[in-house]
Amino acid sequence: MEKSLKNIMKVNINLVATVHDPGSRLIEHFERQAPKIKKFYNQIFIVATPETGKELINAIRKVGFACKVTKKNSIDITYKLAIFHFDKGPVQCTDLDRVLHWSEFYGAEFKRAILKVPNYDFLLFERTARAHKTHHSALYETEKEANAIISKKLGISYKDFFAGSVGMSEAARKFIKSIEMGPGWAFLVRFPVKIMEAGMSLGFYKCEGLEWETPDRFKMEIKAVGGLAKWRAAHSTLKEWKRRKKFKKEFLLGLNS
Repeated sequence: MEKSLKNIMKVNINLVATVHDPGSRLIEHFERQAPKIKKFYNQIFIVATPETGKELINAIRKVGFACKVTKKNSIDITYKLAIFHFDKGPVQCTDLDRVLHWSEFYGAEFKRAILKVPNYDFLLFERTARAHKTHHSALYETEKEANAIISKKLGISYKDFFAGSVGMSEAARKFIKSIEMGPGWAFLVRFPVKIMEAGMSLGFYKCEGLEWETPDRFKMEIKAVGGLAKWRAAHSTLKEWKRRKKFKKEFLLGLNS
């Protein structure tokens, strides 16, 4: 684990982030880390689901971040608002909880990674093998299978398409704006595939800081069940396996035109 974000220098990159946090569990982490993140990015725009707690929404706006609350919890609506909010310049698109964890616990890596965004039309931040394995089995196994299939289909070495953080140029966003996103999570694959097919620059960058961030806001629950290993194992229920297998099907549909 690297030291926290230090020697912050503002970069000409905008951050767009999504958040779904019904209980405002992120509030303490956000209030601790947001001032540092604010100094790093040019502009920041957050898209929150309607279920997200008002306490967190108020905290986001209080620190000076623009925030839009959607009327419906929809993948299509949420990510369209985020990805295409800024017309100009490069952006990083990620989930709010991911950027909070990454920037706090792997600050040096975080800075190195974000500074690479302007070098590509589309930059996929990948998880290292260790970082991916920190997630629960239902997520890890289904994503690993999908990554292997997609990478082979594209004729490239194994890549991770589902770490939840990407960098996009202004040109890339204009190009993908007319491309259908769905169903579901298909756009996570469809966008980089279309970028590759168009001959635009596609990059990959492995990161330790994109490990499982969810435990950050469930410390009491983790302690109550006897530790992180037990808490992680409890996530891979039959219902969760079914949900993740559905996501896998959606991922693979992203290979289709």
